[in-house]
Amino acid sequence: MISSYPITRISDGSAPSALSYYDLCPEQPHGDKVLLSVWDEERIPGTARVAIGSREGAPLEFLAGSAHAWGHTGRYPMWIDDEHIAYHLGVESDAAGWCSRELASGLERAHPGGLRQFDVQRRQGLVLLQGEERNPYGYRQAVSIIDGDGREVHRLDVGMAREAHADPDSLPALEELNMMNAKWAPDGSCFFVVFTDEVFLRDKRDLRPKFKCLIVANADGSHVRFLQDFTHHPHWSPDSSFAFAMMAVEREGMPSQDVCAFDRETGDSRTLLRDVAGVHPTILPDGAHLIIDEFHAPEPGQAQISKWNLESGEREVLVRFQHRDFGHANGHHPHPVLSRDGTRIYFNAQDEGFCQVYALDLE
Repeated sequence: MISSYPITRISDGSAPSALSYYDLCPEQPHGDKVLLSVWDEERIPGTARVAIGSREGAPLEFLAGSAHAWGHTGRYPMWIDDEHIAYHLGVESDAAGWCSRELASGLERAHPGGLRQFDVQRRQGLVLLQGEERNPYGYRQAVSIIDGDGREVHRLDVGMAREAHADPDSLPALEELNMMNAKWAPDGSCFFVVFTDEVFLRDKRDLRPKFKCLIVANADGSHVRFLQDFTHHPHWSPDSSFAFAMMAVEREGMPSQDVCAFDRETGDSRTLLRDVAGVHPTILPDGAHLIIDEFHAPEPGQAQISKWNLESGEREVLVRFQHRDFGHANGHHPHPVLSRDGTRIYFNAQDEGFCQVYALDLE
């Protein structure tokens, strides 16, 4: 691993370990604990446990028993508050659901659907569900807004999203639509959800071009609106004023991609960065820089995390490491994710033979 910044290994090096995702901070809201998934064996996917470590990389404490987990997100552990965590009971079916756990007592409660993100400050969550009527494909077709006790307070489904779309008559049948990657705006006032037919078309790529867009709704479920079409990996700006995503473009006959921003109310689009290599972008709290992971860079079998200046377009490589398995099912993505104060980046890397969790201190 090559970096001019301090690096700390968070996992213990005994087995494959990974963070949940690039938009789920693994840090305890007001403490020094860090959540991750640890596999019982080197085979990925396979059985994994939820573990807790510390910012200093102390020995791990295992909190939950083994269950099936993919390499991409593990068992999707996340914080509810300082005393409670959540994780998925299994990933083979939506019926497996998710579980909340009280750290002190070990008391667990099972819940339906898949918890995608929880706003620890305002105690509200976003759960992806298959909807009131299970569609023939089993896709997740609704977003349930829940309170801190797991009770649903509002719901947004594919029918409502279709009505809000800029051109609803152009969309395929409802049963072919799905929702994914719902994310709260940092200020908690609204959220977006990816609305698409991507899952239906995964094994039918020649049937038609897919559509993929962002639908936004207020935290109380009101003001459902179409935001913008995009290519991949959307996120929110630190001040919640816009969403942004990677957009495929072509320049001089060659494929490339830009980072584009979409005003959260109007959907008006503007380009933040041109010709950016990478997959999972996050804008730093200063609003002036963006970090992103780059696969097979600078050569196959390696990866790196870069920081871009949004004004000048200059790039700094923060860390470079060995990384060979990028598959969703049997590998891991680096998934750089910011600490709660924005001064540290957590990431996955295979520098020690199999995936481990590391932290890079920016300050």
